[in-house]
Amino acid sequence: MVDYIGAIKKPTQDIQTLIIGIILGMIPVISLLNLGFAVGVGRATIKGDNKLPAWDPNQIVTYIKDIVFVLIITLVYMIPALILFAIALAGFIVGAGGALGALAAGNSQALSAAVLGGLGTGGIFALLGLVLAVAGGVMASMGIFFYIKEGSLGAAFKFGAILKKVLTVTYLVTLVVYIVYAFVLGILAAILSIIPVLGAFLAAGILSFLTNVTSYTLLGQVFKETP
Repeated sequence: MVDYIGAIKKPTQDIQTLIIGIILGMIPVISLLNLGFAVGVGRATIKGDNKLPAWDPNQIVTYIKDIVFVLIITLVYMIPALILFAIALAGFIVGAGGALGALAAGNSQALSAAVLGGLGTGGIFALLGLVLAVAGGVMASMGIFFYIKEGSLGAAFKFGAILKKVLTVTYLVTLVVYIVYAFVLGILAAILSIIPVLGAFLAAGILSFLTNVTSYTLLGQVFKETP
């Protein structure tokens, strides 16, 4: 059974590790190290180790390697959605161009047709792109763990095995729990960001470290417990 409470509390198990993660998360680009660290958390989780590891300077190369591979895996799964978004954008641009031409000519019928055509074509492809983006994100979330387990980029694209894991009640419930958790944390971060200057950076650091560690802990447990 997935330990939801334990996963949510995990980023705060060690104050020193928490503080380092928040500070790193406050720095643009450098904040990606929290992702690399979280991959290591996920790697330990699927082996049954639920302790929050300490930051290890000797693991920087591993952190960076994991970051690169996770970004590649995610990008590949997002390619279909990106293609549809590009088509949608083209549709909006063509519609806008037609609308400007009709407006300049004072042709109201052509203007309406151009606007409706652009919105219709672009809207349909944008909606389809959104659906594929969600599906790609779901597939990537488990594909990353096949990479983590086997250490091979190719393992992240075992579509059949990945589908078996994401099409389970365990995965779906965990996804809902994480969405609620992230939403609540986002509200708290928004409140914190009201503090002038420092608040926004502090909120970004907290979100970066807590969401990464918790998500990879939850997904690691799902990976471990599903067939």
